[in-house]
Amino acid sequence: MKAAVTFSPRDIRVESIPDPVPGAGEVLVKVDGCGICGGDYSGHKPGVKRSSKNLEATIGGHEVVGAVADCGEDISDLPIGSRVAVSPNRPCRRCLPCHNGMGHLCHNRKPRPLHQGAVLPNMQWFRRSSVIPFRKAPA
Repeated sequence: MKAAVTFSPRDIRVESIPDPVPGAGEVLVKVDGCGICGGDYSGHKPGVKRSSKNLEATIGGHEVVGAVADCGEDISDLPIGSRVAVSPNRPCRRCLPCHNGMGHLCHNRKPRPLHQGAVLPNMQWFRRSSVIPFRKAPA
């Protein structure tokens, strides 16, 4: 599979990466669309210092919508083909904002895996806790 990999500002290369395979607790999503966040965008500006957690090559684009293509063996609540959105947040689920249902404001939010993004890949794996199924809207 090909991916747009950012190595440094203005240094984005299309590289071959292994096809994703979902493991335990993971969902493979066929990506239909993704957004680029402010952090991804800022990382391409010359003179903008990349944070220490983003010094490695990264694949940007983690606000994703698509359909479930495969799941780890322990996932049974998402049928193949389910339409999903993916939250880029990885809250601790222990701090006060998390307990109040505001994981996007988590004080201990974990960084997303640096290899996890979807700028060019049409398939990508995500933790089950980040995958949110669409509900059918009432008619």
